[in-house]
Amino acid sequence: MIIATKIIAIFLAVMVISKTFYDYKRKRESLTMFLFWTLAWIFIAYVALVPGIFYSFATKMADQNVGTGTFVGLAFIFLFFITYRIYMKAHRLEQQIRDIVMRIGIKDIEEKK
Repeated sequence: MIIATKIIAIFLAVMVISKTFYDYKRKRESLTMFLFWTLAWIFIAYVALVPGIFYSFATKMADQNVGTGTFVGLAFIFLFFITYRIYMKAHRLEQQIRDIVMRIGIKDIEEKK
């Protein structure tokens, strides 16, 4: 289970960092958001590779064993990934709405002339 968690975390981290970098290069993402998501996923990958940090934290918080800590770590990774996907979808929709409103505004201005 620990190796599967590491593989999943590294795969998702590489996927998210590459997607964020691609969006940053295409000017769809700001530098601040690019840095935030990159650092966040580097941290997640680090915690997945060195799980002792997370295990000691999880056992101190809830007096649970290592198996439960692995499950909690995997759940944390998936929740963070879902949060990233929701953020990206909302950001993309916000940009599309802004573009539509701008086009309608420009069209109205041109019609008034």
